[in-house]
Amino acid sequence: LDPEGRMGYQSPALTRVLGYTPEELEGQSAFAYMHPDDVAGVVAQIGRVLAEPGSVGHAEYRFRHKDGSWRHLETFGRTLSPTSAAQGVVANVRDVTGRVEAERALREQDEHFRRIIENTSDYVMTGNTALELTYVSPSATALLGWAQEEMLGKRPDALIHPDDLERVTRELTWLAEHPGESVRSEYRIRHKDGSWRVFESVGRTISPHTWDGVIAIARDVTDRKAAEEALQRSEEHFRALIEDGNDLLLVCAPDGRLTY
Repeated sequence: LDPEGRMGYQSPALTRVLGYTPEELEGQSAFAYMHPDDVAGVVAQIGRVLAEPGSVGHAEYRFRHKDGSWRHLETFGRTLSPTSAAQGVVANVRDVTGRVEAERALREQDEHFRRIIENTSDYVMTGNTALELTYVSPSATALLGWAQEEMLGKRPDALIHPDDLERVTRELTWLAEHPGESVRSEYRIRHKDGSWRVFESVGRTISPHTWDGVIAIARDVTDRKAAEEALQRSEEHFRALIEDGNDLLLVCAPDGRLTY
């Protein structure tokens, strides 16, 4: 580019990357082909390079392809002369459209899963290698009464019932030794009001390849456990009545065979 931003020499790769022949762009202003939202940043970078001959500038911007689409380009440039800006700027340009689109897709995916986590009724948590909580989902407040910031930094012994702590610690140790594997667990967590809530969780290492902490998704099953225990007590009660009673109780299959 000359000092005014007009394009001079273009390497043959121009046709493969942007569809133009070198002759089509020679003498044209580079800014006329850039996305309007990106021009100011590129002008600032070129201005800095021209003011500091020999220094290297870096810019990412969108450039119009001959087919009308926008390609994302990454450019490193410096003055053609290491001591003067009079001859303009030489730049090495790379098409990074694929990388930019992949990064955008990843951000959108991250945003998608963040919305799911923040709106789920399940309790999502992550812990570091010291087993200190580094993230808890907003549902923790509704389920356990604690604000998110109150739980951050807490270790299992501050929240899990003492009778469950040894087993949970063994399970966490097993996870550390088996990256990528999952473990299902059930334990009691202390609610802020002092009561104990029963949670069922599935946990695994954050990385599938190494021990870098744990991520777990837990569900409050207190009501289900209470119902199961009540049903068990009811069954035991009626079984005791039947087995200790003086009356004879018979249970028959449809064909008349006695089954009890």
